[in-house]
Amino acid sequence: MPTPGFLASPATQAWAPLARAGKTDPAAAAEALAAVEAMSDADASDLLEDTLDH
Repeated sequence: MPTPGFLASPATQAWAPLARAGKTDPAAAAEALAAVEAMSDADASDLLEDTLDH
């Protein structure tokens, strides 16, 4: 999972803390998944691109 930094998209920067919290908290993991499901196609694409770049 990318650490949000200056090269990560805004979508990734917003999502990364949710994903990190989800590693130990099932409710936070569900929230991270819901955040991805609610993303626009462009934001989801940016998140995927950042993940693949990582």
